[in-house]
Order: sequence, then structure tokens, then C-alpha cells
Amino acid sequence: MDTLGFLYSGDLSQVKAMPCVPVPGYPRFAAFPAPSANEETDTAERFRRLFVPDFLREFDLGDGKMAVCNKRMPHSVTDTMIIQSDVDVRSRYRDLSEAQRRFALAAATQFVNYVSDPSVTRRYGLRGGYIHVTYNTSAETLDRENGMGYTKRFHLHLNYWRKEQFAGVAPVSLQELSSDARNELLDPFTEISAEWLKPLADEAGLFAGRRTIGTFDASVAAGLPPGFAVEFPDWNFLSTDSFSHDLGRLQDIVFEQFAEVQEAFTGRRDAAAVWTRHPLLPVPEIVHRISSLEAPRVVRDKLAEAARRLRSVSPDVGDYFRRHKGARTRNLLMNGANFSVGVVTLEPNFEPSPIVRSQPVWLMLQFKMLSTLGSAGVFCNGLAPIVRIARNSRELTNAEEDLRVSFQKEFADRLAGNLGSALA
Repeated sequence: MDTLGFLYSGDLSQVKAMPCVPVPGYPRFAAFPAPSANEETDTAERFRRLFVPDFLREFDLGDGKMAVCNKRMPHSVTDTMIIQSDVDVRSRYRDLSEAQRRFALAAATQFVNYVSDPSVTRRYGLRGGYIHVTYNTSAETLDRENGMGYTKRFHLHLNYWRKEQFAGVAPVSLQELSSDARNELLDPFTEISAEWLKPLADEAGLFAGRRTIGTFDASVAAGLPPGFAVEFPDWNFLSTDSFSHDLGRLQDIVFEQFAEVQEAFTGRRDAAAVWTRHPLLPVPEIVHRISSLEAPRVVRDKLAEAARRLRSVSPDVGDYFRRHKGARTRNLLMNGANFSVGVVTLEPNFEPSPIVRSQPVWLMLQFKMLSTLGSAGVFCNGLAPIVRIARNSRELTNAEEDLRVSFQKEFADRLAGNLGSALA
């Protein structure tokens, strides 16, 4: 039964998806082991074991460290990652020091410039490909699959997909998919969150009055996945202090949105213990609380209907979810705010008109309560606005791995030359 299908308001036949795009990688590292019940999710030892061996360079910024890192589960042959590498875990963008935030956005800007360099485009076969700069936030969810995984350190995906990656993959409409597959690709809560977030962002004066999108139809018309989006004329905004400030403020608003809704449903604002969720209040009380939210009427109406359909997680059900991955993925909501942030252009990368000159450029935010996908596997291009990446579908060939290593090392070296000296 598609309990939350009513949350979709638009015509799903208009939204195309590539249900499976295979990406080679390192199947021997295919699954980062989930922490055991009595293990911390991100101990220093666990982090050193799983990530530090893949560091290409680490940067000491004075107020925190960041590293350029290989991915053991690549999203493309030509990708890399920026990860917060302090001893203390900093999950949210706001948790980062100002120096770390500036580094992350400057690294993203450098990546755009890097893949736009004609010599790089030719050397690594990037002609006609697409870029996506993206990260996920899901700090509190430790008991089910989520966009951020088990390592709750802020990490920024710098993804570039070469054109041939999509050869032979035919887009289909979301209407053609099962409810489970559709919910995985487009979370049921994404749309109503965006409809509420748009007026809040506009009222807060974020992003210097740029055009914002918050409805299903507006997203589809722009060629974007449904969700909240901001349109920029070019890439120049990405490394500015004003953008960093507004990005942090936008996410503050999202966390407050979630806290208000959770309080309406449960009377609580904090995260629940693992394998539990706070018990739901009686439906009439939830509906009354929802009616007082300063949200658009359509959002309040849909939340009220959700209150009539959702059920509390009993101890027995929680134990069942613990033992059955498929059941929890389909039915257990996240244990806190879970969302993805991405920056993308729909234009492919060609030498006469490289990505750095593409217009417009979009900031996207998608709120998710069920989907296990982060934003790294959900991006836009001229073929379909939503893509699921099947990582580690096979081993990288020797030629692919050589290309990947060279691509990443050259980027890390350029980053070090432009942004300061790296640690040995």
C-alpha cells in the first residue's frame, strides 16, 4: 500500500528517471560496515580505517582541517570528495568553522574551473559531460539507511559524469515505477517541504532576491527534480561570503521546519533513541497543532492527512525494523532532518562553451524522510532530472583506475597551489 502517495501533487509522468546507471568502482570495498549496536558511528579509529588511507591531500586551515579524498564507492570515474578531517565530528555545514566553509566552497569553485580547462577536458575525456557539486545532511539518523551514511562528517561530493556513462540507459517516467522505487528516487516529503521553504526563504531575503522555485510544476518546467531551487546567472556566487551566509541560514530554516513539524506530531523536538521514534500524539491533537503552523494551507492539509495515516513505532516493530533492512527502508522515517543540497547546471561541458560559462546555475535542496539516496546520486542533465547511481557495479579497469587517480591527483595539486600548502 502506498501510504504516502497522496503527498505527490504533480503529474509524475512528467518526471523522468534513469532507474539504474552502473558505475565501476571498488567492489572489494562495496559496503562500509555498519557500526554494531555498541559501537560509536564515527570513532577516530573507524574514520582512520575507512577514510584516511584514501586522502590525497589534507589541509590545515588553522581553525579545522579538510581533506581531498578518494571515494571507495565512486559516483563516477571522474569524481572526488572534500571531507572534514578534524578529530571532532562536524556534520552540518553550520558546524564547520568559517575557514572550513570557505574552503569547501572555494574547492567547489576550483573544481568547476578544473573540469572547464580545455586541456583537462581533452586529457580525461570530459567533453559532453555534466557536473554536480553536492552534500547531504542527516546527522541524527543512525538506525536506518540515509543520505549521509554512517560517517557523520561533512563531506562534499565533486562529481563529474562523462557522456559515455549514460550510453544505453533509457529514462522512464516516475509514473512507470513501483511506489517503492518512486519513493526512493523522489521522496514523498520533498514537495511539501519545498512549498513551505520557498516563502520562508523569500521572506528572509536570502540570495539577494534571486528567483526561487518551490512547486512541482515550476521545477519540472525548469528541467529540475521537484524540490526547492534558487536560480543564479553564473557560477560567480559560489565562493562568496554572502552565499555561504545565506546557505547556512537556509539550512537553519529547514531544521526549524522539521522541529516544528516533529513537535506538532509528537510534542518533542529532540531525536529519539535508535530503533525507536517518539510516540505520535492523538490524531485530533496533531491536527490541531498543525493548524497553528505558519505554513501554506496546502502543506498543513497534507500534514494533517499524514497524521491520519502514520503509526507509532512500537518496541516490537522497532526490533523488526532492526532485523529487516527492506522493511525499515520503506517504512521507518528518518530520526531528524535529512536533506540534500546540490549546485548544478543543465548544460553539458564543451570546449567552446565550458561549464564555467554555463547559464543558469541552480542551487537545489531536497528534504527527505524515506529515501535512502543522498544528493550525490540525484542530479540534473539534459537527459533526465533524476538519476540513481548503481555504485561499484564492477571493478574499475586498469585504464579507468589510472585515469581516475591522475584526474584526482591533478585536481588536488591544483587546489593546493591555489588555496595554500597541504600537510605532508
